Amino acid sequence: MYRSDLVEEYKDWLFDIIRFDDYCDRYERLLLYLSGRQFTWLVDHDENRAEDGFALRWKFSDEDFWTGRLPSRCSVLEMMIALSMRCEDVVYDPDEGDRVADWFWEMVCNLGLMCMDNAHFDRGYCDEVIDDFLLRRYGRDGYGGLFSTRDPRIDMRKSEIWYQMNTWIEENFEI
Repeated sequence: MYRSDLVEEYKDWLFDIIRFDDYCDRYERLLLYLSGRQFTWLVDHDENRAEDGFALRWKFSDEDFWTGRLPSRCSVLEMMIALSMRCEDVVYDPDEGDRVADWFWEMVCNLGLMCMDNAHFDRGYCDEVIDDFLLRRYGRDGYGGLFSTRDPRIDMRKSEIWYQMNTWIEENFEI
């Protein structure tokens, strides 16, 4: 039986993971948009990011509810939240506490979507930004993608997201 309340609870659970000040409320339209966009990839091994995002459903609930209820692939929102969790795993600092929400909103900012609050949401603009991200139409340095670097050793457009994240971490954190 379809349980729409479980889908709503899942959305709330995802939003709780990335809750930062009032951002989830101010950017609800953007977050719902990202949850409706399927994450696709062009670079080998980025399917791992999709699997991480898809796995969030089972972290939330191990019920056999999901089959046929949501797309069989993860959304851009799920991928970004799962990637934020991976980022936190790499740079975790007990003195800083949980920064999963920080990493998520950093990626939103890097994509150029911070201007898309509820009052200024423009689906066409979001389509363009997310299409550019998914199709790797951003700068060699990652500008316009999830992570940008000042001095990329690699062409970020041709590198899997995991390596983009680690390149960004190496440039910005001592680990």
